[in-house]
Amino acid sequence: MKDFGVILCKQIYEQFVIKVAQKPASLPYWRRMYSTLDENKIWEKWKIKGNSVEADDHDFRLRHNKIFTNVILHQLDRGVGRECDVCGLEAEDLVHMYVKCAELCEFFKMLKCCLTEKLGLVWNNRDSWEIFVLFGVWKESRVKNIELYRFLLSHARWAIKSRRNIAHFENKLIPVWSIFKSMVQTQIKYRMICGNVSIKKLFTKDSSLFSYQQGGEIVWHW
Repeated sequence: MKDFGVILCKQIYEQFVIKVAQKPASLPYWRRMYSTLDENKIWEKWKIKGNSVEADDHDFRLRHNKIFTNVILHQLDRGVGRECDVCGLEAEDLVHMYVKCAELCEFFKMLKCCLTEKLGLVWNNRDSWEIFVLFGVWKESRVKNIELYRFLLSHARWAIKSRRNIAHFENKLIPVWSIFKSMVQTQIKYRMICGNVSIKKLFTKDSSLFSYQQGGEIVWHW
């Protein structure tokens, strides 16, 4: 047995992970939905540099399957219908809300176009668009500005949830793209004004999504 005095903190942490730490309870759900998904990818690099607190919190709850969909709300209150508040065609579980809803088709076309044209995403049709949207599983060589790409995907997920909440609580249908653009422009504008030099470089590197003028004005090129 090693002398306790020479045991490294790293070794203690490794044993803690092996013997004490538990895997997230959401893993069985994700395995059931996507049998080919590498579960480690769900948690790999999920913290996004320069991301908004709201989008970070939303991503955390999404990965842990802690989003209150209509399917879950129906189990708690039978007065709440199981159907999707946006399309009204299918039961609203987590996967339906974020990737399978028919009302997301146009938004996904515009999002893919944006990532391809503005950030140089090289899309392989053999990849799963659903996994891509939910977790951002990617090969880093396929896109120019990794951090901005992850930032945009995080806010796309948040915009989808926000549109659903508006439909659920206010009975209004608003295009996801308009919510997404508003979120992104507000968050990036704030970071360009208040952020440090490294944050500003993070959002302007290898991207034609917007240009930053000397006077501080941001010109968007959607």
